[in-house]
Amino acid sequence: MTETEHKLRVLTWNIHRGVGIDFCHDIHRIGDVIGQIDADIVAIQEVDLRTKSDQSIDLL
Repeated sequence: MTETEHKLRVLTWNIHRGVGIDFCHDIHRIGDVIGQIDADIVAIQEVDLRTKSDQSIDLL
């Protein structure tokens, strides 16, 4: 890639209200993964403001 070329990294993810495939509700783990991916644009689906995390913190 030359100096004038740019890449745009886009992530879209259905987070299923913060519940992983191991059935563990851990919104912070999802945040860590999103940070590791280092996308320029992130779109997340199924973010439920009515659901509380294990630490009683709103998901957003």
